[in-house]
Amino acid sequence: MKRTSYFLLLLSVIILIPGCSNDSSGTPSDFTPSLTQTAKKINIPELNLKISINEGRLVFESQSAFDAAVKALEEYEKTNLGSKLRSALQADGYITPVTKQDFTFETSGFLSLYDDFTTAMNEAENYYDTEEGYKQFKEKHSALFFAEQPEDYSAYLPVSNKSVAKFLNAKGEVEIAGEVKDIRDITSYKQLIDNGLVTAESELVNLRSTVNRLDEVKCNDRKLWVIVSTRPGTSLGVYEEVVVEVCFRKKGFLGIWYNYSSETTLGWAPPSTGQWPKSGYSSHDYIWPRGHGAAPFQGRMWVQFRGFGEECGDTKYYFDVNK
Repeated sequence: MKRTSYFLLLLSVIILIPGCSNDSSGTPSDFTPSLTQTAKKINIPELNLKISINEGRLVFESQSAFDAAVKALEEYEKTNLGSKLRSALQADGYITPVTKQDFTFETSGFLSLYDDFTTAMNEAENYYDTEEGYKQFKEKHSALFFAEQPEDYSAYLPVSNKSVAKFLNAKGEVEIAGEVKDIRDITSYKQLIDNGLVTAESELVNLRSTVNRLDEVKCNDRKLWVIVSTRPGTSLGVYEEVVVEVCFRKKGFLGIWYNYSSETTLGWAPPSTGQWPKSGYSSHDYIWPRGHGAAPFQGRMWVQFRGFGEECGDTKYYFDVNK
């Protein structure tokens, strides 16, 4: 009899256990798998966007939604840069440059193809000393484009639009209207040249002069050069922008050259003043805004490259500008 009572009591406890999943109001909790458990979202307040993530890919309900998100990022970065350019123009003409800060979603919990490229540039110096290390580097960052040209073994972002790359995962993928798409569109070195991502040798020949450039300088298995160019203004009130590109490479196994992250400093020679350090992968771009009727952008500038090390890292290399 006692055994029967014990069995009935145990059975009643087992039957009542599911009732513990109810909250105090008597409403069942979300016990079974649902979208709230599988569909993570990232919040990007700067762009007023909330985007779902599925298996490490951002999810968009349509191509138009994806295009709108890319445009929102482009407009945000354009507005942010434009504000800096106008402030610099109003403050002191072209004495102080503006450097563009790239916006990413990494702090929102999404690592993009662009973030993977940045990581690759930070790590490159640890891999390029041996052929085996280079193979490991390519395998680790397999979605990037590897130039493998006689004078350029750098890794490159394999997307012509940098803003698009920030919405792709580290494999170059995004989910649009239920379909996984690989948006990478750089498959040749010529495309890099055509998109202005590298400088063609023909352009370097045309730039051979005593002004608006620093010819290639080599020291300690590194090289440094500078190109000064102009482009139409990208912000209201800015007629033209002078861009100083500080470029560098390091020599790896079998004498190959590659891009990586390092530090440079750009400055004006007296009587002008001012100097500006920058870190990251090449090139380090400095932008000077000019208004209508502005005086010529001219004078003597200098650059230091910390990558040259103790032997040449503190050396100032001078060049003249006249735009």
